[in-house]
Amino acid sequence: MLNITTIIIIITCITSYMALNNRTMMYKWLFVPVDINQKKQHWRWLSHGFIHMDYMHLIVNMFTLFFFGPYLENYLVNKFNVIGVIIFVLFYLLAIVVSSIYSYYKHQKNY
Repeated sequence: MLNITTIIIIITCITSYMALNNRTMMYKWLFVPVDINQKKQHWRWLSHGFIHMDYMHLIVNMFTLFFFGPYLENYLVNKFNVIGVIIFVLFYLLAIVVSSIYSYYKHQKNY
């Protein structure tokens, strides 16, 4: 049975591969603060967390997630049962958003 960490890695690898081979998709998913601000493209808050700019970036990030993600996931599942899975996924998604808040406010009017 696949754990949530492995599922996140698979999804991220697939979407990154697709974006690296399709520049239109890459641009639509990138974190572009001015597009979020002016064009109200709010999906970019999350979508950029599932693509990477090159394969080395993807490999390093997924390698790190592969080794550290299961520990947090197992801890949360053991402590909170099924709710732990939901907490883990929400924590992962929230981390994507929170990591970009500073960039958003710094560059929201920067074309």
